[in-house]
Amino acid sequence: MNEVRNLSCHDLQRIVESIQTFFYVDRDDDGRQIWNPEKEWSLGDACDHVANLLSQHDLVPEDRQLLAGEEQTDLHGGIPWLLWLSKPLRSQRHDLF
Repeated sequence: MNEVRNLSCHDLQRIVESIQTFFYVDRDDDGRQIWNPEKEWSLGDACDHVANLLSQHDLVPEDRQLLAGEEQTDLHGGIPWLLWLSKPLRSQRHDLF
């Protein structure tokens, strides 16, 4: 498994661009691509998209293992964007049920 800190700036930009495209690129009535902040998407499809990106960049562990060093005490330290991403989901929690 690759570590996030080993990804290049270019790889990180491609990952974020892919996520941004998934959530906000849509098509207008003429079939042209547009930015749409109100694009509809499902939580399951969003999770699948992110999971596929992690797999493509070898960021999925092959088996269960302990985290090394400081990572054992701070699981979210290397991925603050994940906490940021979960904020809209928590605020819309009532929509999920």
